[in-house]
Amino acid sequence: FAGRVRAVESLAESLFDSGSIPIIYGHRGVGKSSLAEQFSLVARGGTELLGRMGFADSYALNEDEYYNVLFVDGGQVQSLEGLEDLVSNHIANLARQIAPPPTRREVKRTTTIGMNVKALSTQTAIEYEARPGEKLEKSPLLVEAEKYAQLRDARRLLVILDEFDRFPKDQHLASWLHSQNPIGVKFALCGIAMDYHELLDLHPSLERRLRPVHVPRIDNDELDELLDLAIAQMASRGLNLSIEPAARSRMLNLATGLPWFMQYLGRESFKQVVRRGATMVTDSDVDYASNFLVHERLAQTFE
Repeated sequence: FAGRVRAVESLAESLFDSGSIPIIYGHRGVGKSSLAEQFSLVARGGTELLGRMGFADSYALNEDEYYNVLFVDGGQVQSLEGLEDLVSNHIANLARQIAPPPTRREVKRTTTIGMNVKALSTQTAIEYEARPGEKLEKSPLLVEAEKYAQLRDARRLLVILDEFDRFPKDQHLASWLHSQNPIGVKFALCGIAMDYHELLDLHPSLERRLRPVHVPRIDNDELDELLDLAIAQMASRGLNLSIEPAARSRMLNLATGLPWFMQYLGRESFKQVVRRGATMVTDSDVDYASNFLVHERLAQTFE
């Protein structure tokens, strides 16, 4: 991960503002999900990126400020009810890890396994019946959040709704976010758009809470940094490779500011160098890599 200094700073700062809702947006393929992943590492207490950017003293969290993080695929959750159930059950799972089960009698337990191109996850959903005379007037999310917040070792929860542009617009996500304010739970959004207003039917009160983080294409200096980081990482593992200046320049031109393309282009170029028993990437290796990517299905999905 390279560049995005202002975006990283804005996201790190948002962790100290419990009411803010970061919204990461930009064109397809510019690295929004990668930025969201770095955000999640910082929220969990990671300091490597903050230290590299000079932000550790300002934005590194103390241990008692760390977050748990839940990634939600907006294309997999098709309703607000499904989203609320997912988050509330996740909170209940966290609570069971640090405290005895709730006093309500458990009536049903269901464990599901989900997998997509980004993650493998398990989720245990538990249903409880109310005690005699007890009314459950609050939503399951608010109930679970309140119970969890009372536990001594409870950490705050960051919920990142990735690819939320795929979440059904008729579900009125913005209104739901405005109405929900569960204790200790912070939401962040990540989706494809050039204007975040395209993605949310904004309530005026919600808009004041949003922290827009636009992710444009990165410049050549940041792409260059990606290559240097890859070379340094390989060197730390005993593989000493380099890139011919002309080949490096060509890779920068081909990537056109798209970090995912540079990552794949670099990966295939380095693999080709190793296959031919050399130590320096040349134009021929870049040719091989670019031709390979043209025919790779994953690359085609980003065209």
